[in-house]
Amino acid sequence: MNLVTIDSADRYQRKLIQDSVDYIAFGPIFETPSKVDHEPVIGLGQLAEVRRILDQLPLVAIGGINGDKVHEVLTAGADSVALISALLSQPSKIAQNMSKLLERAA
Repeated sequence: MNLVTIDSADRYQRKLIQDSVDYIAFGPIFETPSKVDHEPVIGLGQLAEVRRILDQLPLVAIGGINGDKVHEVLTAGADSVALISALLSQPSKIAQNMSKLLERAA
């Protein structure tokens, strides 16, 4: 598994990245309770910029995404979201929480 960090990619770098990775996990988009030593929050603006740069590569947003934020994260350019606390905060209600999140994202 290769990890690639993108600050500002030119066309050649983008081509190399798109040819060598399956998807980009990008975040943390928001402040997250799941990881205390995370990188600085990136936000929706940076997510939209990465989407513009890497227009054909699947983009997974991660970090502080809850049910109220899924739709705006997808609108900003993520193809999908990685959720931890939003699903696992109540272990006995994981299926119910997932159903609610999918309804909100639609």
